[in-house]
Amino acid sequence: MPLHAYLSIFSEDFLIDPKKLLKKKSQKTIIEVITKLNIKPNKWKEYLVNYPFLFFISFQTITENIEKTIKLLGINKETYVKAALKQPSLFYRSPNTINRNVENAAKLLGINKETYVQAALKYPTLFTLSPNTINVKFDLYNMFIEESPENILNSLLDYPIYFAYAPERIMASYVISKLAGIQLRWDILKNNPNSFAKKILSPDRYQNIFEPLYGYFRKLFERRRKIKRKVGNVEGEVKAIRSHAQRIIEYFGSKEQISLTEEQIQKITELAQKIKNKKFRKESK
Repeated sequence: MPLHAYLSIFSEDFLIDPKKLLKKKSQKTIIEVITKLNIKPNKWKEYLVNYPFLFFISFQTITENIEKTIKLLGINKETYVKAALKQPSLFYRSPNTINRNVENAAKLLGINKETYVQAALKYPTLFTLSPNTINVKFDLYNMFIEESPENILNSLLDYPIYFAYAPERIMASYVISKLAGIQLRWDILKNNPNSFAKKILSPDRYQNIFEPLYGYFRKLFERRRKIKRKVGNVEGEVKAIRSHAQRIIEYFGSKEQISLTEEQIQKITELAQKIKNKKFRKESK
C-alpha cells in the first residue's frame, strides 16, 4: 500500500531545485518522501535541514513505527500523523522510547498516561522531552509561581508549550517580576524576556541589573546544553537547573514576597556589577 494511502493524506506536486537536495538521495526519492508525508511547499526545505534522517529511512520503517506507537499510546493513526507532521522526528523515533517518555513523565507528574498523551498532542515536542526535563520544569514553576501545585499542573497541561520553555527564560521572567514588584504570572512567561524587561522596568534596573543577569543566564545554560549534548548527562543538567533556581530565590526572595527590600536590591546590584565586570565567574569557581 502506498504511504500516502496508508496515512490517509493527499499528495501534492512540487517544483524542486535538484542542486539543493541532499546528495546521497535522488531527486525522485526525496520528492516521494515530501509528497507522501504531505509536507507543505513552504516547509520541505526546513524538513531537509532540520530532519534529514527522515529522508534516509524506508517507508516500511515509518509505517511500522506509526503502527506500534499508536498501539502503545492508545490513539488513532490520523491523530498521531497530525502530531508527527508538527514534530517530524516522531516518524523515526523508537516507539518504545516515545512510550517510555510518556509513561515516566506522567508518573513523575502524578497523572495518568492518557492525560499526558492528550497534552502532548497539543504540543508534540512533549513526546520527545525526557521525563526529568518535564519534571524539573514543573519544579521551577512551583518555585516561582504563587499558585497551588494542582493549578500549576492544570495550566501546564492546558498550555503544554510551557514545558518546553528554556530554564533561562523561566528564571528571567521571575527576575523581571521581582524587579517590577509584581508576582510572576503565566501571561508574563509568554513574552520575550528581554523585550518585556525593556517595556516594564526602569532604564536603570534594566541596564544595570536585568541585562547583565539575563546575559549570564543565557551563556550559562547554553554552555550546559553543549556539555549535555556531548556527554548526555541529563541528571547533572537537572541538578544544575534546580541549584541555579534556588540561588535566584536566595537573591530575589520567595514567590510569596512581592517587593524587594533595600538590602536585596543592593545585593542584587552588586551581583550584576560583578557579572558586568566579569568577576563573578572567577569568584564562583
